[in-house]
Amino acid sequence: MKNKLIAFDNNVEIISQKRNENGYLVLKCIFARTGIQERYGAEINPDFEATKLYREYRSPKEVFKPEVLEAFKNVVITNDHPQELLTSQNTKYHAIGFVSSEVAVVDDTYLQCEITIYDDDAIDDIENGKSELSAGYLYSLLMVENMDYDYIQTDIKPNHIAIVQAGRCGPACSLAFDTNPNQNKGNDMKKIVFKRMLPDGKEAVISEIEVSDESAEAVQGVADMIFEKSKKMLEASQGKDEDEVKAKDEEIESLKTELSSKDEEIDKLQAQIDTNKEQNVGTDSKAVMAMAQDLAGVIVVANDCGIDTTGKDTLSLKKEVIGKYKPELALDGKSESYVESAFDIVALQIKDADSSFLRGLDAVPSKALDEKQKEQNEAQDSFNSKFGGNS
Repeated sequence: MKNKLIAFDNNVEIISQKRNENGYLVLKCIFARTGIQERYGAEINPDFEATKLYREYRSPKEVFKPEVLEAFKNVVITNDHPQELLTSQNTKYHAIGFVSSEVAVVDDTYLQCEITIYDDDAIDDIENGKSELSAGYLYSLLMVENMDYDYIQTDIKPNHIAIVQAGRCGPACSLAFDTNPNQNKGNDMKKIVFKRMLPDGKEAVISEIEVSDESAEAVQGVADMIFEKSKKMLEASQGKDEDEVKAKDEEIESLKTELSSKDEEIDKLQAQIDTNKEQNVGTDSKAVMAMAQDLAGVIVVANDCGIDTTGKDTLSLKKEVIGKYKPELALDGKSESYVESAFDIVALQIKDADSSFLRGLDAVPSKALDEKQKEQNEAQDSFNSKFGGNS
């Protein structure tokens, strides 16, 4: 795995600052360190187990190589980490300063240098408390066994040094750059960030995808659902006994599998949208959202019926629900419209069966029962008028 990961070192510090004769801000700072730190797999590489803590080692042998020190001496300074690697084509849009001294090794642990900031906005940010730096660099992973750490950072390629807020994690910690990050710019694409909540309360980026404007709202809804589920699972697992924690861990694994299947659903939706665009058929974002909402509603009904929803599309889940509660309806060879109408009838019957009346609580007023019966009769009449009865 060569030069495909970008890392951001955080919580390194500005030691002193002063203005020079041109009004530039000159900072003496520590901007990188060696040693072991822990990261979740989701922060390192999409191929790693997302919820597992990995121990990462930055060895002095790798960090203090002459070519690494020389390369850091030639990087520019940015205000926060850019969302792309700096190149000759985009540096002018991000640079707010430069390294203005030799890069020195301090206490066999840290890298120290002097940097000069010439951008007014960045100077204001620093003087108002934005007081830490974070080195951004490419590196390769060398996995090891039987050590105090899981892998070593090797082949370090410095890219920039960023001014960051205290304790802030970079916007794309350890993301894999397998393609040109600029390839979709200008094509009406929107970036959707999938995140989850970590046990320490921080948000971790799972992945980032770019989708067309037409599907952005629906896909963002899925991303928000994933994040909220991760928060609820984390809250549910805190303060419980060992058996409950184990049960939640199993639930998390199940949800991870389910979320993986939803990624496939997103890919299918995107492929469908792309196909429609090629055929000059406009895709209404409301229709995409309706499909997502329909799937979510069917999942709720299927879960209540004890049906496993993992990796199944909307139509398949509806057929399973019908097969469980109306096995006399032969679905082989039936149209999608037939299945939709039959599911509506079954869903209403399930809803009615779960009423307070049938759970042995207080009786439902006769007017309410009449309304329920009327709703079921209307659904049954509609089904019969379309398909001629139950056969």
